[in-house]
Amino acid sequence: LIQEGSTTGLVEILKKKRMPATSLEVEVIGSRANAVPSKLTHVLLYFRISGEGIDREQALRSIELSVTKYCSVRDSLDPKIPVEWELELK
Repeated sequence: LIQEGSTTGLVEILKKKRMPATSLEVEVIGSRANAVPSKLTHVLLYFRISGEGIDREQALRSIELSVTKYCSVRDSLDPKIPVEWELELK
């Protein structure tokens, strides 16, 4: 559910905060309803970020901004579907 533009946006946000990422991975884990059609009921975005001097709290705020403000895929989903994220700093 994260598109290339959104991850690029996150990389740019981190650069502006002087925390350039050397690598960024996003794993998307979705839960679906047990019905037809089996619509999404929950989405977890698991971010793995590597880089020198990346502050966890600042990275989490950057992810929040990227997902809630700049992600057109998130904006295309039903607003009732919870989208959460977790962060692993490598």
